[in-house]
This record gives sequence, C-alpha cells and structure tokens, in this order.
Amino acid sequence: MTHPNHPLQRVKEKLHNQLPEKHLEKISKRWIRLGHVLLIKIPQELEKHEKIIAKAFAETIPGVRTVAKPIKPVEGVSRTPNIHIIYGDKKTEVTHKENRCYYIFDVSKQLFCPGNISERIRMAKTAMKNETVVDLFAGIGQFTIPIAVHTGAAKVYACEINPQTYKYLRQNCKKNRVEKIVQPRLGHCVSVAPRRVADRVVMGLVKHTHLYLPLALETLKESGGIIHYHETVPLHLINTRPFERVEKTAEKYGYKVSFLGITKVKRYAPGVEHIVLDAKLG
Repeated sequence: MTHPNHPLQRVKEKLHNQLPEKHLEKISKRWIRLGHVLLIKIPQELEKHEKIIAKAFAETIPGVRTVAKPIKPVEGVSRTPNIHIIYGDKKTEVTHKENRCYYIFDVSKQLFCPGNISERIRMAKTAMKNETVVDLFAGIGQFTIPIAVHTGAAKVYACEINPQTYKYLRQNCKKNRVEKIVQPRLGHCVSVAPRRVADRVVMGLVKHTHLYLPLALETLKESGGIIHYHETVPLHLINTRPFERVEKTAEKYGYKVSFLGITKVKRYAPGVEHIVLDAKLG
C-alpha cells in the first residue's frame, strides 16, 4: 500500500475524479527525476490519458517543470536517448547534483543513468591517488567527474564520440573545477584514447563492451594495471562469460589476470544483469 504522503498517492488523489480506479492502479510507481525533468513510463492502455497524468505529476512534485516519457531504448556507442515531452517546459537542459558532483546536460540528447548511482559512488570511493585513468566512454562525465573530484587521480583522459555530449563533458569539468585533472578527447575511443599510459581503465559501456577489451589493454601501461569492465550478461553466465572474455584477451596480450571482484549494478532486462568486473593485469 502506498503511504498517503507519497507523491504517487497524491497524484492518484488529483486524478480521482478524472480516471477510473482500474487506470489509477496502472500508473507507474517508478520515475526518474533529473533536475526539473521527470521521466515516467506510460503503459499503452493509459496513453490517451498521458497529458492529464503528466500534469498531475508536475503539480504534485515540487520543482518539476517538464514531464516526458522514453520512447525507445538507448543503444550504440553514442548513446543518444529518445524522449517525448508530454507536459510542461520544452527546455530539457538540466543541472543534476549527486554525491557532491554536478552534471549539466540535455535530457533529450545525453544519457545519464540514475540506476548506475551505486557504481558512480563506488568509483568515487576507490583509491586512485596519483593514478592516470582512461575513461573510454565518458559521456557527460558520469564516471570521469566523480573520479576526478573524489579519488585523488592525477590525470583522467575522457574519450567521447558525440560532439554535443563532449561539449557538456567539458562544461562539467569546469563546473566541478577539475579542468586541470581531466583531459577530454573528442572522437571514437579507438582513435583518441592514449596508449600505454593508464594505471586504470574505465569501460562504462554495455552490450558491446567486450569488443573494446583489446583497446583497454593497449591503453594500460606496459607493466599493466586495472580495468573496470562493464557487461550486460544473462544471469546463468555471470560467473563465466565476463571472466572468460577478459582472460582470453589478456592471454593474447601476454598479461596474467587476477580478478578483484564482480559488482552487480542493476537489472538491465529480465534475466540480464549489468555487472562490472574488476581485473588486475600484469
């Protein structure tokens, strides 16, 4: 049962005289708040009522000026979201604060995953004092920024392929006062990632990350280092496939591997988990 002061309950009360109870019960219990923008999923049977539902959310949750819905999954290296504004302000550039870090971006054009918060915090708490870090898929800086702000890393090379996202990456470095630590690089990581410099490599892509394992190993110092390898993996393969992929690539490059741990980030799809495998190569 929803607490009477919970925003969802207050939304239902607003809509009580406009929608039947069977529709009220189908309103999503989950949403994503990014700055002044609220992202909600609208079940197909409620789509013809989406404007009044969105208006109720905007009027209920303080500071929300825009309500939108995602309309297709985010895929590919450039990771551009696709949303449809249902109600309110058409301006979708937001400033999102998390763990004493600021992220400025356009919700309609740049990807930011609230579900990855535990991994961003974990990276922020990882000791990287005086290390050189390479973030192969930096985006707006969702891993680059907390690493630069919190870990003591000496240098972070942040690779981003999307020019608009790169603009926000640079803006976020300035906003968080880490311009002297972070060096953003515009282009495909295969072309712009520095070679043989990294103590640590962050691989924050999903679905096709294994294709970039050779690049990650070429980015490490010749003496080796640590990789944080993200993968979306079926539950029954969690304890085999990610390990085998890293081991196979390391063997080709003449490295020995010791695995430091595996972290479950979030459920990616039914039966599929987003994980991060930490591996030390030397």
